[in-house]
Amino acid sequence: MINVMKSENTRETTYIYSIIESFVVDVPEGNTKGETCYFVEALIKCNLKSLAKVSEALAEQDRTEPIDL
Repeated sequence: MINVMKSENTRETTYIYSIIESFVVDVPEGNTKGETCYFVEALIKCNLKSLAKVSEALAEQDRTEPIDL
């Protein structure tokens, strides 16, 4: 989902990206649903923090072109 915000007084356009995730996880034998959800949520938060750091570093370098991974 992409929200576009445009100010009347400027030519500037700001794009706000929202990511909505949905996932299904099997609960491994010997673990509870709560333990599994905690682990998966921690892993996703770690990935999002890493993505934020990379994005901020690229923004500081004023890099807007796509990067090859």
